[in-house]
Amino acid sequence: MIESASHPKDLHAWDPATYPFYIELFGETSPLLDTGFSEVLKPGASEAEAVAAAPIYEYWWTIGHPGWHGERHPHALWDEEPAGLVFLFFPTDSGWRIKELAATVKYLSPVENRKSLFTALATDWKTVSPLIGDVGQLAAVAAPALGAAAKTVTSTVDALAKLQINAVPPTENNLDWSVQKVTSLRDWQRGAMQGVMWKLPKTMFTELGFRLTGSLALSFIPCSTQAVDGPANAPGTPRPGSVLVNALLRGKDDTWQPGESDFVQLTVLPQLPKATA
Repeated sequence: MIESASHPKDLHAWDPATYPFYIELFGETSPLLDTGFSEVLKPGASEAEAVAAAPIYEYWWTIGHPGWHGERHPHALWDEEPAGLVFLFFPTDSGWRIKELAATVKYLSPVENRKSLFTALATDWKTVSPLIGDVGQLAAVAAPALGAAAKTVTSTVDALAKLQINAVPPTENNLDWSVQKVTSLRDWQRGAMQGVMWKLPKTMFTELGFRLTGSLALSFIPCSTQAVDGPANAPGTPRPGSVLVNALLRGKDDTWQPGESDFVQLTVLPQLPKATA
C-alpha cells in the first residue's frame, strides 16, 4: 500500500506564515524483500527454476512553498547555494537494508522558458541510452547461461529507464543538482541510519514551480546481524522501521522542516516473498 506522511500532518492546515514550506514523504509501506540480491548466478540453476525479478520501489519527497520571495516572505529563502538540502534516511536495525539504485528530481513538461532543459534531457539520454541498450543486449545474449536470472537484469534496466521520464538532468545549466550518500551524524537517538542527501540550486525553486518533487529508487534486502562468537544469526522476521525525511532551505535565516533533528516519519514493514510450490 502506498501511504504518505507530512509536516504539518494535516496539509489543509498549512499556514505559510508559520511554516514557510511543507514537506511530504510517500511510498510503499509493505514492500517485498529481494532474497536473491547477492546472487549473480544461482549455483545449479536451470531455466525451469524461476528466479523472481528484483522488486524495485520508488519513494518520493515533496517540498511545497507559496512562491513568495524577498520582502513578501517572512523568511528570505533560497538566497544561498545550494538553496535546499533534502535528507532521506533508512534504518539499519530492523532486519533489512536498502540498495539505492537511482535518484531523481522531477519536472512537469513543458517548463516555462526552459527550452535548454529539453536539449539537456536529450543529451542526457544519448549518454544513458547506449548503456541501457548494451545491458539489455548483454542480458539477451547471456540468457541461455543465466536462465531466469536474466529477467532480473532486464527488469532492473527497464525500471531505471522509466525513472528518466520527467527527471531533470543533473547536467542542465543553472539547474545542476546532485546527490550524496550520507550517514546520520547528529544525536538523533535513533542509532546509525543510512541515507541520501539532495543538493538543490535556487533556480529550481524559482523556475520549476512552487512544488518540487524528488525520488529514490531502491530495492529491499534481508540482513541479519552476524554473531560475535559464531555464525550469523538465523534470519528473523523483518521488523517495522522508520523512513525519515527532513529538509533545509537556506537563506538569510536557515529554515528546517520539520526541524534539524526532527523528521517526517513513514513506517515501513518489508515482507518476505511467499514460497512457491
